[in-house]
Amino acid sequence: MRFTTVARIGDGLPLVSTMESVQEEDEISTHKKLAKAILRTLQPDYDYGPGIAGAYKATVLAGDYTFHYSVESGVVFLCLCEKAYPRLLAFSYLSELQKAFFEDVAASSGGSSTGGGAGKAIMSASRPYAFIKFEPIIQSTKRRYLNTRSLRTTEDLLDMSSRIQTFPVMQASELLGPEYYKIMGAS
Repeated sequence: MRFTTVARIGDGLPLVSTMESVQEEDEISTHKKLAKAILRTLQPDYDYGPGIAGAYKATVLAGDYTFHYSVESGVVFLCLCEKAYPRLLAFSYLSELQKAFFEDVAASSGGSSTGGGAGKAIMSASRPYAFIKFEPIIQSTKRRYLNTRSLRTTEDLLDMSSRIQTFPVMQASELLGPEYYKIMGAS
């Protein structure tokens, strides 16, 4: 797992992202540009399909790396992984982050994660990285998921295993069209 970002759908405002070392940043800078382009393709009023009701999960293939994202309540959780990293674990990671993020934002804003507290705080955020205090939680969760031999997850992996088969897999070049080639040519 190389990079994680949480952003608001619609305007793509980054709410929190992981900070990388200078070396890691150099290695994935082009893919961070692709991540921003992918975020711009996601729209809050998009019809994600029957029975999905504003929640959507997908995988985007991009060379040696793969993006996995999950949309929930107007917020997208996106991670960049090596191509060989198991999809099941990537979506389990994103699911854990979702729960923790909404709980953390709700607690900070005095509401409940299921009530309007988190939503109001997220929608009223006016500056990038308004929830940067959540970054250490992302990093600790990321560390747990990098060591898959001793991983303990709060997710039901068997249940998730059957669900991820329904999540679409797309090529970044197909999703982004000419913008993909412009970004990749600029690297």
